[in-house]
Amino acid sequence: MEIGEVLNTVLFGVVFTLMNPRPFIGTIFSVIPAAHHERGLVILQRIGKFMPSWAFATLLAMAVIGVMVFLMMWPIFGFTDALVLGLVAGILEAVPYIGPTLSVEPALLFAFGKGGATPLWVLGAYLTVQALENNLICPLIMARSMKLNPVAVIFSMLLCVAVFGILGVLIAPPMVAIAMIL
Repeated sequence: MEIGEVLNTVLFGVVFTLMNPRPFIGTIFSVIPAAHHERGLVILQRIGKFMPSWAFATLLAMAVIGVMVFLMMWPIFGFTDALVLGLVAGILEAVPYIGPTLSVEPALLFAFGKGGATPLWVLGAYLTVQALENNLICPLIMARSMKLNPVAVIFSMLLCVAVFGILGVLIAPPMVAIAMIL
């Protein structure tokens, strides 16, 4: 199975689960003994309360990356091209590791069209944005929005990438929050 198919499956699975969580919740309660259903309901309610915070944090990180790319590309390519590149980078930020790699490709194509040292400047700008995003912006946004320790978010991201691969970054902050709830 290709990575694109996996991403589509995960995306649509999450969307359909959020649209109608009853089958998912029913499955969870089918494996929980009846004596513990009340406690399970309390835990699921607490988990449900932090999901909007996680979604907001993800959207905020996407917006921050989009604006950063826009601001760094504006002097190089002009307003219109920088706006498109910022939008592409912001949208692809939702896909960890692969998204930023894909978002740099159109910028590099524009840069090669300009010639000179422009590709090196663009690559340097994108590497700077990604270094800031991976080590500062995303952990701080996730930690503040979900009221988690930033160090716990960083280590959970590293652990989830090691265990689950690229898609592990998506589940790292919610996993920390769920562990704190439990």
